[in-house]
Amino acid sequence: MDDSVVLNCKRQQWMTPLWAALAGAPRGKPVRTFTRPELAKQFRETRSQLGAPAVPYMMRHSGPSIDRALQFRPLDDARKRGRWASRKSVARHEKAARLSKAWHDLALASQRRCEALDARLEEQLLRGAGRGASGTARR
Repeated sequence: MDDSVVLNCKRQQWMTPLWAALAGAPRGKPVRTFTRPELAKQFRETRSQLGAPAVPYMMRHSGPSIDRALQFRPLDDARKRGRWASRKSVARHEKAARLSKAWHDLALASQRRCEALDARLEEQLLRGAGRGASGTARR
């Protein structure tokens, strides 16, 4: 399948070095080092800790939906990123009120935990990629 999706994020521009590292990886070499069952197990544990009624499939649409709600990405780019076949599908998922409701349905403690984790995401991911918080390779 010849398919491409723009991997950028205005909200988390620090991820650019990670995308570059993925693009430069040897062809045929897996990008991830974990199995699907390992991911599912970790997702369940994290969901339980956060008290979030989420399933992995939700991740497919949440990023593009947030991009549209914050006007970070044009409609067609969001459609491609979310892998929606039609513009009508994007319109159904991009509603800001739907995002807001999902957020407010979380317990306040879970919202605060998510915010704290989001604040540490850059440091954690760049450390895992062998880079400092500035995105430059560590020596």
